[in-house]
Amino acid sequence: MLFTIGGVMPLAGGFVLLPFYTNLLTIEQYGLLALYISISLVVQIIVSYALDTYIGVQYVKIRDQGGDTSKFVSSIFTLLLTIGVSFIGITWLAGDFIFDKIFSEESGLNFMPYGLMSVATGVCNSFFKSATGLLIYRQEPVKYFLFNLFNFVITISISLYGLFSNPYSLDGPMYGRILPGIGIFLLSLVFLIRQFKFRLVWNVPKELHVFCLPYVGYLIMTWIVGNIDRFIISDAIDLQTVGVFDFALKCALIIEFVQNGVTAAFYPEVFKIWRADGQNRTTPESNRYFNVLTSLSILMTAGLFVVMPLALPLIVKKQEFFASFAFLGVVAASLITRGLYHYYMSVVLYLQKTKVLPLVFGISAVIQIVGTWFAANHFGLTGVVVMHVVIKLVQIVIWWWMVRNYFKFNMNSVKLILLPLLFIGLYMGLWLSHPAEYVLWEAVMLLMVSGIVIGFIFRKELIAVWSRWTTKA
Repeated sequence: MLFTIGGVMPLAGGFVLLPFYTNLLTIEQYGLLALYISISLVVQIIVSYALDTYIGVQYVKIRDQGGDTSKFVSSIFTLLLTIGVSFIGITWLAGDFIFDKIFSEESGLNFMPYGLMSVATGVCNSFFKSATGLLIYRQEPVKYFLFNLFNFVITISISLYGLFSNPYSLDGPMYGRILPGIGIFLLSLVFLIRQFKFRLVWNVPKELHVFCLPYVGYLIMTWIVGNIDRFIISDAIDLQTVGVFDFALKCALIIEFVQNGVTAAFYPEVFKIWRADGQNRTTPESNRYFNVLTSLSILMTAGLFVVMPLALPLIVKKQEFFASFAFLGVVAASLITRGLYHYYMSVVLYLQKTKVLPLVFGISAVIQIVGTWFAANHFGLTGVVVMHVVIKLVQIVIWWWMVRNYFKFNMNSVKLILLPLLFIGLYMGLWLSHPAEYVLWEAVMLLMVSGIVIGFIFRKELIAVWSRWTTKA
């Protein structure tokens, strides 16, 4: 439980700060902040070099074999420090040139000071994430929770102080990221010194690059799929549109958070079913979990489309952000495909065919960049939103193509394919009929229809999965 709570704290911090960002920044500043945060994230991915995953797996192996864990941990964090310091040094010298070449003036992105702060934040976060990941493999939930609580508290405190003392400036949010970043970096360093007698050791395992290079490539591709659209919008349209679009994505993020929690809970059950069957095929029993995820996604989409436009005006005072309500249902509905997404993803993880991951997300990233650029330049925000949905559907096709020969899939196509397409089409059709207007009664009707359809079509799965979980509890 403490691992779960600690793990969601970064996301919780973002939700806590969201109303303050929207009320104490202009919508253009909010859009610019979203871009700088995305830069921090990709820097964290690059600098981490997948060492946060590698160190946990190898630490357990070395510990169980009676090896020198202190030397191993020191060598990995020495490499991480080297990459991080080098990255900051290179960007310090060439950051202005890089930003000028990559980003247009219309994007509003400058290397000094906020670009450099974003880079430094990403470097610090990579060190912290690797250190806290080690705590998971050492089974130290209390320390893991306290480390993340420390990060949560200082991030919220410094961000709010900066926002209220200097409103309508990015200084508050940016210092609210870099200063906690430095704090958690120092905390991680103290932990490593005290726990592992950390010292600089240059001893990189030979197999490290074989593991890390493909994985970090996959992570960069996932970043592109999840973030590149806002950079394209900033160049092709304007920062206000970035703010509106990002606000809708933030509102829908709660659905993805629940989906990830649900899949983390049922993946072990699905794998157990497949191992018992021994035929490398899906079964009616395993299909139930993905059917339930699809039904839950449909209901959450409909509920979000009703609740968010009613609740958010109580805490968000700038009406410019409310333009996102018109297409919020479409953005949320794109996540209905997650049932089928995890249907194929689970097979890759079960068979450990991880070489597929960079291919799936690499192809998706290329389509995302080309499609979103064309859509933004020719159709504006409407084109970007449509492309956001299209890429989710295309990704499902890519998943199927990549794993079709690994497993025998026996699915109910009505529940996993036709029904998601029907609801996505409903949300898309209603939005395109009045793309600048949110109509409450339509949202309520969609919620009622969703409840009736789900209750009728998925009644057996819902009862079976609920009974299994409650009996196990």
